[in-house]
Amino acid sequence: NKLGIQSPYVAISVNVLIMVVIIQFLDFEQLLHVNNCLSALSILLELVAAVYLRIKQPNLNRPYKVPVSTFGFVMLLACPFILLFVLIITGFVLSPPPARMTTVVLFVLGFLSQRIFSHYTVDK
Repeated sequence: NKLGIQSPYVAISVNVLIMVVIIQFLDFEQLLHVNNCLSALSILLELVAAVYLRIKQPNLNRPYKVPVSTFGFVMLLACPFILLFVLIITGFVLSPPPARMTTVVLFVLGFLSQRIFSHYTVDK
């Protein structure tokens, strides 16, 4: 990296910019609903990625390994997965319409930006 910075400064900057814009339009309770839904979605994505990598690349060198079979690993993650899914659904249903709309818009923007930026990554 040209700046010598090890942190993902572009992602952090974009996150701050998005939060500054959102703060202008939503009250505190609505911000909490949006934050809870998006945080739960990101954790769900991490759990799915862990299972995916466990299946697709079982011999990959990892700093930490869960000492169970792949089926045991999936069963181990079933409870948090279900809990997060329920949290997302109930949080989305119970949230006010502006928070619901913001959550959907940010989710779609995140998905689209991942698709766009994945073309610019360099495989090492």
